[in-house]
Amino acid sequence: MGTQQNIIFLTAFPVNILPWHLNDSFTIFIKKRDIDFLKQIIGEKEVYCYIRHLPTVNLLRKHFKIIDKGNEQYSFNAQDYIYIFALQIRPEKGADINIASENDLLILEVNVVKGSWV
Repeated sequence: MGTQQNIIFLTAFPVNILPWHLNDSFTIFIKKRDIDFLKQIIGEKEVYCYIRHLPTVNLLRKHFKIIDKGNEQYSFNAQDYIYIFALQIRPEKGADINIASENDLLILEVNVVKGSWV
């Protein structure tokens, strides 16, 4: 993957993936998106999917060319386009969650910039 721009699907954005050894502050911008927006901008491009939740991955496969990275950890690349897919609701602990449609997912676009912008 290297330093080229990739499209990345995650279930969360852990702040410990940022290169803290290079900078002591980052600003994270998060914007809500929908599946139609993603389909329009991604089109037929390949997507690196680090999501392990199989129902979510199967739903995303209907819309995108997924390269399964679910057994790997994502290494931050400032050039990447990062999208988080989370459940719209917070389930009870240990509950098995069914995803019936894209409407069950909260889709967030993540942009990270060096420095403090607040």
